[in-house]
Amino acid sequence: MYIFTTKFNKKKAVTAMLILAAVLIAIILIAGAIKRSNAPNASETAALSAVVKNNEQRVNYLKTLGWDVETQAIEEQPVVIPRQLTGVYKNYNELQMSQGFDLSKYGGSEATRYTYKVLNYPDASGLVVADLIVFRNEVIAGDVQSSALDGFMVGLEFPANAAPTPSGDGEPACTPDAETMASASPDVSASPNAETAASASPDASASPDVSAAPTDNASDSTPDANESGTMDSGESGV
Repeated sequence: MYIFTTKFNKKKAVTAMLILAAVLIAIILIAGAIKRSNAPNASETAALSAVVKNNEQRVNYLKTLGWDVETQAIEEQPVVIPRQLTGVYKNYNELQMSQGFDLSKYGGSEATRYTYKVLNYPDASGLVVADLIVFRNEVIAGDVQSSALDGFMVGLEFPANAAPTPSGDGEPACTPDAETMASASPDVSASPNAETAASASPDASASPDVSAAPTDNASDSTPDANESGTMDSGESGV
């Protein structure tokens, strides 16, 4: 039987420990760098994330993104974020991830959704609203959407290639059909056929054959009646 013995070298042990620690630190740093590089739109996350503690801050937050909204939310509703994002929730989270949010981090949590009426969406033909999903006073998701039949849902940032439409006196900026319906309907405001029916009907307002029919002219203009044999026989009978 052979027995091997080694002499413990403290200097070599310390060197090995330092090398091992350096390798571990390098692995941790590389893993963190990879995770940060794979994070979706990290720059946008910093831009869109915000702490909003009250209604005024939420309205101002939307204004910083280019939206002119009503000063009070039209709806405030608690929402529970599913633990597993599937179907509609998965599609919605893809929109959120494109603008730097990620609802999968809040699975099972209860947040609050605030809905505001948007007044300046470009070329809007119906109701457009902005939704903010807030968890512990922090915006964790949001969208801008239309309730029209051919509606849409986009991110929170104002469209890059569109200029804001003035909102006027608090009404939606682009509702030409609703605003011009009354002025563009002549049959309602002024119906010439109804107004001129009486004046344009001579038989009703002035009937010369009835009101002005001279008796002498009528008798003179009917020589056959005065001279007919039947009339003579009638007169002779009297």
